[in-house]
Amino acid sequence: MQSDWGEFFFMVGSAAAGLIGLLFVVATLTADIETRRAIRGMRLFMTPNVFHFIVVLTICALCCSPQVTPELLAIAMAIAAIVGFIYLAQLLFALAQPQAVEHWSDRIYYGAIPAIGYLVLGFSAWAVWTRQSYGDAMVAISMLGFLLLGIRNAWDLVSWMAPRTHRNDPTEVAEDGSIKPPRPVPDAD
Repeated sequence: MQSDWGEFFFMVGSAAAGLIGLLFVVATLTADIETRRAIRGMRLFMTPNVFHFIVVLTICALCCSPQVTPELLAIAMAIAAIVGFIYLAQLLFALAQPQAVEHWSDRIYYGAIPAIGYLVLGFSAWAVWTRQSYGDAMVAISMLGFLLLGIRNAWDLVSWMAPRTHRNDPTEVAEDGSIKPPRPVPDAD
């Protein structure tokens, strides 16, 4: 990679590494969620997010290493693109099952957009391999795209999990997002 991209890839890779750690913290929020739903959520939503962040971290680390040739980087990106696309094809199938998602947009943000991202990553690998002038920019766009998508998806996970973890809280949230007043607790008499 060109040396002028080094700081960019260092910053994006560091952000991905930090977000991987934060996702492990978020995973602890599932402690109070029904086991079946927590396992399904991990498999369909949390694990893919961690996978994308690992791809970003790995590719960015390779981009920052002076010993990595463009050919080696292109091979690593192509492998990540192929594995990622196959993984996302399986995930899309799982997301298409009835009752798999909470909202219709989950299929788009956790399945379709990342699948397109892995196609772009594959194209970026080709651009680096053939030493196209836009190759570095394509890699940067791919990595930043996965990072931003991962941030969006992580926020979606947290905003879905956090209200469900405090079972003893009498406050209820209506479908429109407004807070319902707590129900009176019946007397034990």
